[in-house]
Amino acid sequence: MHLVVGHSHSFDAPILRTARADRERRLWRRAHDPARSTTRTYLYRPRRPEELDTAQGGGAVFNQAAHQVDIVRLHRRRPRASVRAATGAWDAARPTEGAYAALLTFEGGAFASLTYSGYGHFDSG
Repeated sequence: MHLVVGHSHSFDAPILRTARADRERRLWRRAHDPARSTTRTYLYRPRRPEELDTAQGGGAVFNQAAHQVDIVRLHRRRPRASVRAATGAWDAARPTEGAYAALLTFEGGAFASLTYSGYGHFDSG
C-alpha cells in the first residue's frame, strides 16, 4: 500500500523533530506557539477565478491557515478550547481574504497565535 500525503507541514522532518522533542520534554514546555508567515506573491501571482472567491474555497484562510493549524495541533496534542480570528480583504482587484490573525486556546491554558499576510511583498520562508 502507498500513502500519499498532500502538502502538509506536520510531515516535514524539522516539524516532526520539534514535536517529538517537545513530547519527550527535551524542550521547555511551551505554553505559547507563535506562527507568523508572509508570502511575497500569494495574492498577486496568477490565480484561477475560484481561488479569489471565498465562497468557493479561495483566499488565505482556506489556502494558508490549514498549514499553521496543522503544525500547532501536532505540537499541542490537546483539545482546542476556543478560536478567535479576524481576516482582511484589502485589495478590490483581488476580492478575497489575503490576511488573517487567529488566537487558538487549548485545554490546560496553552495558546497559539497565528498570523498570515499575502500582501507583504516579501517571503518569510
